[in-house]
Amino acid sequence: GKLTISIANWPTETSPERLKTMEGYLTQFNEKYPDVNVVKDTGDYSDAKAFTMKAAANQLPTMYGTHFTEIQKIIKSGYAADITDVLKERGIYDAMNPDFRKLCEGEDGKVYAYANSAYAMGLNINKALFRQAGLVNEDGTAKVPDTYEELAEYAKIIKEKTGVSGFAMPSTSNDGGWHFMNIAWSYGVTFERQNADGNWEAVFNSPEFVNTLKYISDLRWKYNVVPDNLYLDYKAMVKLYSNDRLAMFFCPAPGQTLVEYENVDKDKLMFIRVPKGPKGRYAQMGGNVSMVMKPTSKEKTEACFKYMEAIGNLPVKPDNYLETLEKSLKEQKEKGLVVSPYHSQFEQYLKTNKWSNRDIDITDDIKKLYEKYSTVDKKSYEDFYSYEDVTISPEEPIACQDLYHLLDVCIQTVLNDKNANLEKLAEETCNKFQREYLDPVNNAKKQSQ
Repeated sequence: GKLTISIANWPTETSPERLKTMEGYLTQFNEKYPDVNVVKDTGDYSDAKAFTMKAAANQLPTMYGTHFTEIQKIIKSGYAADITDVLKERGIYDAMNPDFRKLCEGEDGKVYAYANSAYAMGLNINKALFRQAGLVNEDGTAKVPDTYEELAEYAKIIKEKTGVSGFAMPSTSNDGGWHFMNIAWSYGVTFERQNADGNWEAVFNSPEFVNTLKYISDLRWKYNVVPDNLYLDYKAMVKLYSNDRLAMFFCPAPGQTLVEYENVDKDKLMFIRVPKGPKGRYAQMGGNVSMVMKPTSKEKTEACFKYMEAIGNLPVKPDNYLETLEKSLKEQKEKGLVVSPYHSQFEQYLKTNKWSNRDIDITDDIKKLYEKYSTVDKKSYEDFYSYEDVTISPEEPIACQDLYHLLDVCIQTVLNDKNANLEKLAEETCNKFQREYLDPVNNAKKQSQ
C-alpha cells in the first residue's frame, strides 16, 4: 500500500559526509511520511547518452537531477513531467522570481524543472605556492590577480620561481568550454542571440572571440604557464592542484571536496573573484535542477516535493534543520574539513539584481552556526563573497553543452599549434555551431508552427 518513488543522485560511500547527511534526512522523512517508500538511485546526468537510453526505455527514476543547460533539451524530448500545479499548490510557484522561473519553463509556459543549487565561478589559488613565488602583500596575504593580464604575469612568476604550472585551462569533457565562457564574456564576446523572427543565430565570429583565443594561446606560447598535459578535464586539473602542481584554476565553489577527497591542506586554499577583462568581470552562473520523469502521477510528484522539503531544497526549512546543521558542522570541524563563515553565493547579487534562490531566505541563526564552527581564515574568502563589480551570467540558453564541446576543440587547437589561424578557427567554429546545432532548433520551431 505504500507509494514508491525513486530519487536519483543518491550519494555513495565515496562521499561519506554527504551520504551520512542524506541518510539522516531520509530517516526524518520516513518518520513523517511512512506511507512513502524512497528508492535510492545513484545514477546522475553525467553521461548524457546513458541518460537518453534510460529515458527511451522508460527507466528514469521518478525524480532526477540535471544541469541548467539541459532543461530545454529534456523538455523537448518529452522526458519531463509538468510540475506547475504542484508548485502552485505548495506556494512555490509564486515564490520563484519570474526571470529565474522562465529558465525552467517550456514553450507552453508550464514549469518542468525546479532549481535546487546554483554557483558562481571564482578563481581558486594555492596560497603556499604564491608565498614561495614571493607574491605576497605587506600584511603577508597572497597578492592575487585582479585582471587577466595579471593572472598571466603571476602565473609566469610562479612557474619561474617554483617550477609549478601557474594556471590551467581544461580542454576536454566540455570543461574547457565551460571555463572559456568566463574569459570570453570579459573580452566582450556574445555567443548567440535570438533575432526578431524568433530564430537563434551564432554571432561569435568576432574580433573579441579571436582576442580570447589569443589570450589562451599566449598562456601556452608566450608565458609558458600551463601544464604539459594539454588535454586536461576538470577532475585531472583538480588532481594537479591537490598535489601542489598547479597554482590557479577556475572553480565553481570553495572546494570542500579538495580537502575531503584530495587531501589538500585547507590552509592553502584561497577563493577570489574571477579576474577582470577588457569589458569587465564576468562570472558564470550554473547549477542543477530537479525534474520529474514523464509520466508520473500527481500523487508521486507531490511525494517527490515532500522529499525535497525534507532535505532543505524548498523555500521552507525542514524539521530540526538547525539541529541537523549544527551536528553536521561540528563533525566537519572535528575532521578538519572546510567550514567557512556562512555566505549564500547569491545573497548579495540576488538582492540587487532580482534573481531568486532558496538560499536568499537565510536566518541569523544559520549564520551564527557557521561562524561558531568556522575552520578557515575568513580573509581567504572575502574577495569572492564581496561580489564587487562582478556580473554573474547564466549559461548560454541554446545547445550550451554542444557549444562547450566545440570550444574544447578550439582550446586544444591553440594550445597545440603556435601558428593556428585564429580568425579561420573562429569562423569555422561559429559556422559549425550554427549549422549543426542552432539551425535544427530553428527548423524544428518552424515545423511546429
